[in-house]
Amino acid sequence: MVVGQRAELDVDGRRYDLEVSKVYPNVQASQFEVDLRFVGEAPPDIRRGQTLQMRLVLGDSDSNAMLLANGPFFNDTGGAWVFVMDHNRSVATRRDVELGRRNSNNIEVVAGLMDGDEVIISSYSNFITVDRLFIDE
Repeated sequence: MVVGQRAELDVDGRRYDLEVSKVYPNVQASQFEVDLRFVGEAPPDIRRGQTLQMRLVLGDSDSNAMLLANGPFFNDTGGAWVFVMDHNRSVATRRDVELGRRNSNNIEVVAGLMDGDEVIISSYSNFITVDRLFIDE
């Protein structure tokens, strides 16, 4: 999270743009606080301290980024590696990856995966020391 990062808010069927104006350094229970300011017009009925759901924009909408669904695997590996399925979907092999920005839905893939790779995103807690999973359907 950086100052200037964009966010979007939908209110009454209309989208409003915001940007991060301040990031507070304290992190508690994996949560942190930021201040946001509207870029342009603000919704007419918004109040200070009101809780609203917003979407943070990971990057420019014009940029092409490979995204991986956010899942429990991330907590088990810290995003350092994933299990990638083979073309027959019968074996998943451990592969090092470099992951970037993350939101509640997606994680940006910086390196280690190719377009079309299928990744297991469920928990890896029982497979931390395993290099290969054999899938039996």
